[in-house]
Amino acid sequence: YKVVGGKPIYLISVIDELKIKPLEEILNTFLQEEKQKLIYFLEEVEEKDTKLYKEILEVLKLFLNKEIIQDRLVKRKLKYFLVSKNILFLDPVKGILKPQSKLTWHAIRKVLSELEI
Repeated sequence: YKVVGGKPIYLISVIDELKIKPLEEILNTFLQEEKQKLIYFLEEVEEKDTKLYKEILEVLKLFLNKEIIQDRLVKRKLKYFLVSKNILFLDPVKGILKPQSKLTWHAIRKVLSELEI
């Protein structure tokens, strides 16, 4: 739960794969896949728009030490862009933003640490 959160699809996958692989290997694979998706997304954005790339990195930095932030901390354009790309989840009732899943949160933190940001 600490790595994949409560998303049923992840939990079902973990349970299914436990029959053939150790838990640590399964979780490492999930994290690596999520991390690579984020890296490819960031590379694509950087190639198209360096300014947007830098703005996205600033938003992602807000999640280094927190899983949930106030949505008003992020410009509307960036907020909706990252939500549309399934990187972040917006709860408009509570006025919060958080990564799409715990796995995404861990991937954000790992990617940023590898970029030494």
